[in-house]
This record gives sequence, structure tokens and C-alpha cells, in this order.
Amino acid sequence: MLRALAYWVQLQRLQWFRAEKLLKIREKKLRKLLNKAVKEVPFYRELYHAIDVSKYGDTYELLQRLPIVTRKMLSDTPLQKRTAASVDHSKTLKRTTAGSTGTPVAILETKGSAAYWHALYLRRLWAWGVRPGDRILRILPAIPATSIGFFIGENPLDRLFKNAIGLVDMSAGIDTQFLGKIIESNATVFIAQPSTILAIIKKMEENDVSLSFKIVATTGEVLTLTMRKKIQDTFHCDVYDQYSTVELGNIAWECSTHMAYHINNDSVVLELRNPRQIGRSAIEGEAVGTCLYRYATPVIRYLIGDVVQIREDECSCGRGLPLLRGLKVDLSTA
Repeated sequence: MLRALAYWVQLQRLQWFRAEKLLKIREKKLRKLLNKAVKEVPFYRELYHAIDVSKYGDTYELLQRLPIVTRKMLSDTPLQKRTAASVDHSKTLKRTTAGSTGTPVAILETKGSAAYWHALYLRRLWAWGVRPGDRILRILPAIPATSIGFFIGENPLDRLFKNAIGLVDMSAGIDTQFLGKIIESNATVFIAQPSTILAIIKKMEENDVSLSFKIVATTGEVLTLTMRKKIQDTFHCDVYDQYSTVELGNIAWECSTHMAYHINNDSVVLELRNPRQIGRSAIEGEAVGTCLYRYATPVIRYLIGDVVQIREDECSCGRGLPLLRGLKVDLSTA
């Protein structure tokens, strides 16, 4: 838990650094990741066999010369071959993508990467105005007991938000009893997938039930303008969205300005394949990501399968994190 809090304090500071300083910090993290991947991970050592990583002084120039990795490449490669030699498998958690956009991909989470994941999560909550005393309710399509147990040990939310974090399993469907659990939670912060929230709203309307929250946050799916308005009108609160994947963790999130999504530039490298200029202030392309805090099974230059726009302007909130908008999920990418 202390490790997660230490990461959070660091991330709280980093988000206000200017873009140039953030890039230097990110470059150090990227160089460390690449060196470890080449040294300890058979998959990347073979993939980069024709490239002498040590010869490149400019880390970003080196990154551009590395081949892009696809979902199929990762799923076709045994997990052992994608895992760093120094990793103790008994102390990791195997996580797998849902496979709704192609063949499932497995990655290993360590206690260290889980702590960092929590720190990024807490940074978003804090930016949204969540504070100790708020009660957080998260709805999951299904609760993997082993995953919850693994993450609890590094969870700073239990200490900062006393009696706050609640998890509700909706694998049995949304009925009146399920709706009752939400009411009984007395939650002020509600986090779920957009489709789940809309299904709950429908059940509320059928039962003539009203609910209100301080904040609703959506995750896991694309949030359309129509969905956002429906959620806002129903719960009478602000709605925040985020962009994340199992493979890369949290990539970007909205701040209170709702101007765009802040890319976690201190924790992920987001590139664009086949970029093209959109107007005067945005570049659009296929999202390619590198996670900077997972060393057990590194994910480097991974073709996510989404088309995104990176804005060239700055957010009025003052954060140095760059901006993303215009997410288009490509469900056909395998």
C-alpha cells in the first residue's frame, strides 16, 4: 500500500510538469524498459536481433526503428517467451483480454505494476474531485476473485477512502435485487461501463427509482455524446471518461475541463501509425502504445486497433500531459 501511495505522490507532481520535462522523464523510463526487454525477454530479443539497441543515443529514434507488435503476434507467442527471465511466476497475476476485438492476449501483473496501476487510478479520482469520505461503487461484468485478492494488498483506496470501495458483480444480470444493492451502497462515486449504466437506467425507469451521484465515471467502452447526456440527465452529476486497455493499462482520462483526454505521458508512450493532419491542431492515426511500468511481460509498440487524434494545443487546466480526442474503436482488428 505504501508503494502505491509513493507512486501516487510522484504522479501528482509529474502531471503539472511542462511537456519538455515530461518527455525527458519518459525517455529515461523508456530506455530502462527497452534495455530490460532485450536482455531478459526472448520474444523481444529475437524481434530486435537486427537492431543494436546500445548504438542509439536518442531513445525515441530507436523506438521508431523497432517493429510494431500486433495482437496476433502476442497471442501466438507463448507467455513464457514474452516473460522476463527474472520474474517469479508464483508472485504474479495472469490477466487476459476479453477477446472481443480478436484473439485474447495474456500479460503478467506484479505487485509493483499493480501498485503503479493503483496510483494512476488514484490520480484520476483525485483530479475528478473524489476525496476521503466519498463512497465509491464499481460495477464489474464479473468479479475474478483471484484478481481482486491480488490487487487488494497494494490498494491505497482502502486507507484513503474508508468504507468507500465497493464491487458489485453483474454476471447474473440486472434485476430489482441488483438495483437494491446500488441503492444500499449509498455511493457518491459510481464507476461502470457505459452499456452497464444504461441498462441500470432502464431498470430504474421500469421501477420508478431515482438515484443521484457526485460523479459517474465510465470505462471499458466508447462513451458517445448521447450516452453521456443520458447519464448526466439521469444522475444529475458530471460524467468522466477514460481510455484504457488490459495490455497497456490506463492510457488517457478526462479532467474537469472536458476539453479532451489527458494522455498519461509519464507512464505510456502513445504513437500514431499512418498519421495525418486534422485541421490546424490535431493529428489522427492508428494508436500504437508502449507501457512504461510493466516489466514482467513488456508491451512495446503495440498496435491497439483504435484510431485516435492527438491535439497539439494545451488544456486550460494547466497540466503538461498531452491531449487525445476522437477515439474510434476498430472492432475488426485482430
